[in-house]
Amino acid sequence: MTSGPETPPKATEPSTFFAQEQERPANAFEAAWPFNADSPHAEGVMREDAFLSVMLVDVTGLEWETISTYLKTVHDTAKAKNMVPVFVVDLVDFRGLIAESLAYDTLPNVVANAPLDADLDWPSYLAWRRHLLRKKWLPAAIINLGRNADWDAP
Repeated sequence: MTSGPETPPKATEPSTFFAQEQERPANAFEAAWPFNADSPHAEGVMREDAFLSVMLVDVTGLEWETISTYLKTVHDTAKAKNMVPVFVVDLVDFRGLIAESLAYDTLPNVVANAPLDADLDWPSYLAWRRHLLRKKWLPAAIINLGRNADWDAP
């Protein structure tokens, strides 16, 4: 995972973000957002005249062994589209993601967490968490390879 400003410079909503792309970021830090300018994830796709385009890749509901079979295809697709892939997982074990140096974010694993709060409306909670991820990453594309996501939910 990476650190950076909470929102891209001068942008708070996706619609203003895309309008801002036309304004040409002033420096490499702004162009690299939400990654650091020296992030290996931005290497080869970062330009100082446009913000990075993020591709969220939902692989929730899948185990690492299955996710790892998609890595080359996802990276090739993202590179062809000049995007940075950010994997959205609900894994309990992150060692595979870390070993591959992948950019990732998480959603709660419902199967593992449901017993902790049986009264929680898990579908609504997950929809809210996906909404937060959309606001955080402002993806140019969302690819759903997983089993659990409905990114169109409010």
